[in-house]
This record gives sequence, structure tokens and C-alpha cells, in this order.
Amino acid sequence: MATANANAAPGATRPVDQHVEFVVKPAEDLILEGSERSVIRVRAGTPYSCLMLKNQRFSSLFRHYAKHHGLRKDDLAYYFTEELQNEDTPETVFLLVRDEIVVRRRKSKSDSVSDDEAEVDPDSLCPDDMFIEQMGSLLDDDEHCDVTFFVGPSRTEVKAHKTHLVARSEYFRSMFRKGAMRESETSEVTVMEHDEATLRQMLEYIYTNRVKDMPGLSADEVIKLLALANEFLLEELKVLCEHSARKIVSVANVAKMLLAAERYQAETLKSSCLAYVQKNMPEVCRYPAFEAEVSANPKLSMFILQGMADAREEASGGGVKKATAMPRAKRRRVGSSGGMGARGRDGAEVPSGRL
Repeated sequence: MATANANAAPGATRPVDQHVEFVVKPAEDLILEGSERSVIRVRAGTPYSCLMLKNQRFSSLFRHYAKHHGLRKDDLAYYFTEELQNEDTPETVFLLVRDEIVVRRRKSKSDSVSDDEAEVDPDSLCPDDMFIEQMGSLLDDDEHCDVTFFVGPSRTEVKAHKTHLVARSEYFRSMFRKGAMRESETSEVTVMEHDEATLRQMLEYIYTNRVKDMPGLSADEVIKLLALANEFLLEELKVLCEHSARKIVSVANVAKMLLAAERYQAETLKSSCLAYVQKNMPEVCRYPAFEAEVSANPKLSMFILQGMADAREEASGGGVKKATAMPRAKRRRVGSSGGMGARGRDGAEVPSGRL
């Protein structure tokens, strides 16, 4: 049994009850590190028995343990209920017989981090990019698909998973409810009015909550995706389409954008289109495609005029629309007796007393 009583005089005896026997055990491998190589001196969990006076300072233990095992004293830290200091004694930390002191490698300044750095964002441990990539890979996984879309006049087949469709869309949830619709039995969905590329963009959104190529889509492509999102009740995808469409509104496409916004109840896009027309009225009106759209869709003019009227009214009246007055009903004259007035020979009502 080793002793840390380096301060005791030779030949001196101490009462046994003034000593405490305990164990020092490393919580990790204790390593003597150098620039060329490192040497493991003590394996984790290796017990080392010690005997100390109850009032003896732990500084003597620190020196003895490090020297005995060929380690640097300053590289080690010792813990009982908390980290032990040089001036602590077994008595001051309430150390009892057969208690265990844990020794660890003291962290160097390069190993230590600030409190801010120590706070790890849980989201960083589970990055979205990996999740999105893994979910997106299911779009090419025909082995586990259980739904088939037949797209367009050519009935191109596109595979998908019911669970994903049902989780993301109330439309599909109702469609695949047992016994609700034919598709719940056949697991086949016919989409005649749309093309394969647009359907795949919708599925990409359903699986990954985004459309990777959205910023590069043309006005026609965004409108087609907006129409599909509207049909399958994907409100968040509609918002995404509106946000993308607003960025590419131009003289060349504002008419078709406005018609699409009205048709698919995309109010944010509609407001943006009307504001664009009002701001660029001369250029828009002179553009041949705009004139053609108005000729083909006369109601387009009404949308624009109503939008301009609403904008002007909001600017002048603080955004509060005036109530339209109801037509006033003709009043009948009442005689002095409270009855209805008499009528003349020609049937016209005349005041009472003037027959």
C-alpha cells in the first residue's frame, strides 16, 4: 500500500485513527504526452491504494501520485465531490475509509472552450441537408412505392408513396381514405391536365419541403406549378410559387400572371401584378402580348381597373372603402288621419284633402 505521508518524521508513529485509507482511480487513460510520441502510463480504472493523515494536505498526494507513475503533476486533476485543491485535506472534504478519488487529465488551454462555444446547437447535429437529400432519394426508389400517377395524354407513369402524400396533403388524405374513392383501391391517380415535370416538382416539395430549381423556373413553369398546388390543396407550395412569381413579373408576363393569380386565388401575386401594372402602365399597354391577353380575356381589364380604383381609394381614404348607398324607396304621403293618401282619376297618388 502506497502512502502519501511524505511529511512524517522518520520513526514517528501516529495513532491509527488519524489516518484514512482510500483509492485513487483514473477515469481515463493517463498519458505522458510529448512532441514526438505519447506514452500511456496508467490505464483507465486502475486502482491505486493510498494512506494519508486526516489533516494532511492533498498537495502531497498530487506530488506522490504523479512521480510514482511517471507523469507531470500539473497535467492531472483530482476529484472527490468536486475538484480537490492543494490546501484541501481528507478531513476538510469529509473523505472516509475506502472512498474513491478520481483522477483525470487536466484540460489544456487549447482543449478548453468558452461557454458560448460549449453550447452546441442540436440542429447542427442533425443537419437539414442530409435529411432533405435522403428524403429526396425516395423519389427514385421504385421498390417501395405504392402509388402510380398517370400523367398527361401519354399517361406517363410516376411513382410515389402514399404515406408521404397523405402526410402532406388533405386532398390525398381524403383520396386514399379506405373506401372513400376509387384511387384508395387501385392506388392509381390520373393527372391529365398537367405534365410530368410539374408533377415531379410537386412531389419534390411534398418529400423535401422545397423545390430546388424554383429560382430558375420560367413564368409559365411557375404558373403550372401554382395550378397543380391549387388543385391538390398544397397551400404552402402555393405561397412558395407566389413568392417566386413576384420576383419575375415583367411587361411580357404580367397579364398571364394576373390571370393565374385570379384563377388560383393567389392574392399576394395578384396584388404584386396590379402594383406592377399601375407603376408601368405606359410600357404594359404598348406591349403586344398584353393587348392580346386583354382581347382574349376581357375581364382582365376589369381586374386592373378595379385594382387601380381600390388603390386610389385606399390612398385617399386610409384604406377604408365607402359603403355603397342603397337606393331610396319612394315615400308615400300619409293623410292627416294616418291612412294612405287618395288616388286621382288617373291613378296617381295625391295628397289627402286635394281631390
